[in-house]
Amino acid sequence: VRVTVEAGHGAVTLTRAVDLVFLEGTGVGDRRVVFQGRPADVNRALDRATYRGATDYNTARRPADTVRIAAEHVGGGNNASASATLRVRVAPVNDPPRVKLPGQVYRWTGVALRSWEGEYDVAHVRGQAVEEDAPLRIEGVEILDVDAEEEFEDYLTVEIRSPRGRVKLARATGVRWLAGQDDSGYLRFQGARAALNGAVRLLTYNTAAPDWFGEDEVTVTVWDEGHTGTGGPLSDSQTLPINVTAVNDPPAWSAPPHPVVAGEDGTTPVLGLKISDPDANLSSAMYLEMYALYGNISLPEQPDTLFFTEGGGALSSRRVAARGGLEALNVLLGRLAYEPPHHWTGAAAGGRLDTLHLVAYDGAPGAGEGEGNRTAAAL
Repeated sequence: VRVTVEAGHGAVTLTRAVDLVFLEGTGVGDRRVVFQGRPADVNRALDRATYRGATDYNTARRPADTVRIAAEHVGGGNNASASATLRVRVAPVNDPPRVKLPGQVYRWTGVALRSWEGEYDVAHVRGQAVEEDAPLRIEGVEILDVDAEEEFEDYLTVEIRSPRGRVKLARATGVRWLAGQDDSGYLRFQGARAALNGAVRLLTYNTAAPDWFGEDEVTVTVWDEGHTGTGGPLSDSQTLPINVTAVNDPPAWSAPPHPVVAGEDGTTPVLGLKISDPDANLSSAMYLEMYALYGNISLPEQPDTLFFTEGGGALSSRRVAARGGLEALNVLLGRLAYEPPHHWTGAAAGGRLDTLHLVAYDGAPGAGEGEGNRTAAAL
């Protein structure tokens, strides 16, 4: 007897296939198998044969699958034949959603039921780096779910979190906001998978606070809300590490917003001068230069922790240069006074103003040289 077994979408495995000749297939996981043998051997192989649907296949919204069995007498004489068709309904089982991130490294964790099958899991996610105060484009984010949208309104829920950053979606059309907001550290929204992937395909990361650097992360979580099949709601969560590298920020000046009036042949305190540096601490070494166009700079008291390369001491001078900590330099600026030249006035000089020039240099060696910031106060 020659037998043909053919499944529409699944695969058939015979049992106790002994003393048979296989013309097509092997009898294990075949969509179509043709074999022949004595009736007793054929019936033994067909008894308790198993059907397995194709991967992720079900008939929830499809016609039932079919398994056709045809038998033909091939032993001389009349080649009689007969056939029968079985209808198989495959109930849906909820498959878990998946979050795909750039830099994911996979490991094989399952036992293959057939030679082409296996289960894979995410071993880790390679991190990304971005400079302080610069945006990071996170491309290739995707929400996967093989059985989403098998039923009407099979919406998924996505949540994005970043402890120290802000995340902006590629677009926010077609999604319903549940909590948080776009371009923030917490986003939670819902929608069909196509709309969700349109939103997350390109995420833009920025730090929440300016001038911050350090280790951060972006975590993307998806819930399938039980769509579709038995097994209940399932979820997946993946985290992308982000290293925000420091960038040398230039120091900045605070200076009086208006000219300072000084009396002839007198000493006038200059108030409101201060250096700030967002990535320096109070003891960070900095370099300060000050010079007056016509007059002199007077420093009646100087912190002991400063090193003067020009000026300093008890006598006033036209130019002063000092190195030291940020806090000590600001103490020095708080004691600074201006002395005009002897018998010199702006009116006598044709209405000109004297000018005090100030230069701060943070001395950071990044790429060989630091950054400075210059400002002038008109006296």
